[in-house]
Amino acid sequence: MTTSTHSASVAMMLSGMIILLSGCLVGVGVDKTHLDNSHFMNSWTTYTHCMNSMDLDTTQFDAEKLRELSKNVTTKDKWEIPLARQFARLVSQPTDRFAVDVNAMSASCTLHSGKTAVSGGYTDLARELFHRVIHDHPHPTYSYYTLQARAHLTKLDMELQALLH
Repeated sequence: MTTSTHSASVAMMLSGMIILLSGCLVGVGVDKTHLDNSHFMNSWTTYTHCMNSMDLDTTQFDAEKLRELSKNVTTKDKWEIPLARQFARLVSQPTDRFAVDVNAMSASCTLHSGKTAVSGGYTDLARELFHRVIHDHPHPTYSYYTLQARAHLTKLDMELQALLH
């Protein structure tokens, strides 16, 4: 077998593999909800609106909106690729990625709303909002927000004790 014949057969084999693999992906549906930029922009707009506001009603409304959005963020359990089993085990499952973490935005906005409530003298509402941060975000990923919420609750408790004595 000559070098040019060998090169031609390798090229044919590679071309065949590329065609085979690309053909296997034909018909794989793309979930357009993950490509929808408006979801990201709506959540980002709500978040920045919340963080730039010192109005309690506004921050509460935005915090609740982000809380609902964070509940609706779901990932697919399994991404199905119509490949033979031999090839499927060689392909890793892609992860759904968002440019931002809606849960973190929700925690941050709720925390901000709690601080706004404290500034306005609404300590009971502030407590409720700080507890919401702790309750809604128990995962260690959100410990930054839960630690801040706990610190604010501790500060409120200390202020209350000082008033009582």
